[in-house]
Amino acid sequence: MRAYYRFKKIIAELEDPRYIVLSMRNWALHELRAGIRELFASFGRLRRSALWHDSAKGALAALEVTFNEKTLTWHPHLNILIEGKFIDQDVLAAAWRKAARDEGLILPFIEKADAGTAKELVKYITKLVEFVHIPEAVGAFIDATKRARFLRTYGCLYGLKIEDEEDSENGKDPLTACPDCGSKEVVRLRKCFSQDDVYFDGKGVLRFCEPVDPFAVSVCDG
Repeated sequence: MRAYYRFKKIIAELEDPRYIVLSMRNWALHELRAGIRELFASFGRLRRSALWHDSAKGALAALEVTFNEKTLTWHPHLNILIEGKFIDQDVLAAAWRKAARDEGLILPFIEKADAGTAKELVKYITKLVEFVHIPEAVGAFIDATKRARFLRTYGCLYGLKIEDEEDSENGKDPLTACPDCGSKEVVRLRKCFSQDDVYFDGKGVLRFCEPVDPFAVSVCDG
């Protein structure tokens, strides 16, 4: 959510943004790490191609992993925002096939980016609900993604920070300081919250809410 809030503003400032999805074949249950490594290696070869150099000034790539419970396979793919020229889909497909060196590829997708692209780009890293009930899949995912970078930037977008610039300028650390007052005092809440008691606000800040007891009677003076 922090990434979405940050990148939404970045996309609005780009002159000619494009949204691309690059996919490869599915990988077996315990081959996800190899699949992620090969996916980024293939994207690296694509970025070194003449087509990419002529078309893209910079890129933001978000790794997304989905799980097929029927076949017990992973589908890692890249959601990419580029600043640059439009690339014909057939031309992009030919370049991606060459870069990926694999016959089992899904046709790349490309369209002009708009206000909703940021949400598509980073809406989820993985759909946990697809495999959270399968312990072996959970273990395989954790092992494969340990220390993995799910968001990567290149070219003119290289080094793009997720946190809000205003917080950085004011010396606030969005990971350890209160997003409202900047305080770093920590208060341990001696209570367990359900998923219905927490939510993300518009800036991607995790908020807690106390459920209202419909049978409680509030009394106030006057």
